[in-house]
Amino acid sequence: MKEGKWFDEFCLKFEKRKFSILILLLFVFLVFFIPLILTKLDWFLDYNQETGWIGDTIGGIGGVIVGIIGVILTFFAFYMQYQANKIQIENFKEQMEKQLEEKQEKEIEGRFFELLKIHRENRKEINDQVNLSFTIFIEQFDLIYSLLREEILEFTKKDKKIEQKKEIEQKIINIAYLIFFFGENNYSENNFLQEEFIELNIKSSHFYETFFNKMKGYKRVDRNGNLKYLGMYFRHLYQTVTYIDEVKILSYKEKYHYVKTLRAQLSNEEEIILFFNSISELGSVWELDQTDDNKKLITKYNLIKHQPSHGIIHFINYYPDVHYEGAKKTENRIKLELEYT
Repeated sequence: MKEGKWFDEFCLKFEKRKFSILILLLFVFLVFFIPLILTKLDWFLDYNQETGWIGDTIGGIGGVIVGIIGVILTFFAFYMQYQANKIQIENFKEQMEKQLEEKQEKEIEGRFFELLKIHRENRKEINDQVNLSFTIFIEQFDLIYSLLREEILEFTKKDKKIEQKKEIEQKIINIAYLIFFFGENNYSENNFLQEEFIELNIKSSHFYETFFNKMKGYKRVDRNGNLKYLGMYFRHLYQTVTYIDEVKILSYKEKYHYVKTLRAQLSNEEEIILFFNSISELGSVWELDQTDDNKKLITKYNLIKHQPSHGIIHFINYYPDVHYEGAKKTENRIKLELEYT
């Protein structure tokens, strides 16, 4: 609270009561002149010995008036003190609430930067591995996706414009990401992937054998997958974003500023891998499983802002309201930003 603030507010309220104060002053003025008027102006009353001494007259008339004015003054004194106390209490509450909010904001900021530090350490741990980086991850995924797409097109004899069919493309991306994440060794001999292929009308065991035999020719693809590297990385990244998103005392603008700081730490390759993770069944919690726009985190915080596409895959087909770098905001994006909390 600024020094003298309560007094300024008190004076402001006092200013609004000018009329009452003027009336009070008029009463005080009349106390001194009513006795003179009543005793000296014989046109009003004729005073003699029968009316008593002039002192009795002044005491009888003025005493009553003074008593009434005393009561009024006492009331106003208590009332003004009450108002002053009320202002002080309100200011004290505001000060305490502001201090509490500042404390909470400092705690949020401290926690966020702790999470940010852990994110950097997770990425450093990945990059410190021999022959491993997010660029390598993308190369591995691209090899799996390209082979899978080619084999599916060949096996099903579908139109070569399959990349324009979002639902089929997403299913292929999902299967490719599952193989990339968990590894060929974990999926080539179980029925889980077969169920995924069945959704694409692929039911032949010959297809599985052909696909995984060709996969063995790609030496750069880790047969055991990348769960041990990316599992903790994505869990922590999601935890960091949701931590900020769920803080109630922050506005959307403040939340966006925090997540923007996190996003600035992501390389272009990390954004690409994040995209593939988010449209797979493993990462659908980011957005695709959400029905509430306020919980669709990829769009809400423009997490893939710098990567509108990768190869033949156009991210805008999946996240049309992300404000991509160099592009204009969509009308729906503008509307969403007014509704975000």
